[in-house]
Amino acid sequence: MSPRNALATYATIEKHATMTIPARYENGVFKPLEDVNLIEGTIVEVHLPEDAPKRPKSVRDWPTFGIWADRDDIPDGVTYEDRIRRSR
Repeated sequence: MSPRNALATYATIEKHATMTIPARYENGVFKPLEDVNLIEGTIVEVHLPEDAPKRPKSVRDWPTFGIWADRDDIPDGVTYEDRIRRSR
């Protein structure tokens, strides 16, 4: 694609609405995870979130883990839930 065609294509993209396309980055190439309705050779911009939220590896990593550890009336979630159900 010549630079002139590339600029014309880029100008056309700017007129379109923003699209979010899930993709996987492999071997230096972004590979869409679904069908994309774009003209072959279209130049696009890829914006990555600065700090993507990181998922905890375990429930134990959650900030709320263990908040009821010192409660004598809640020995475990199952016992506590059973007690609530029986009281209804």
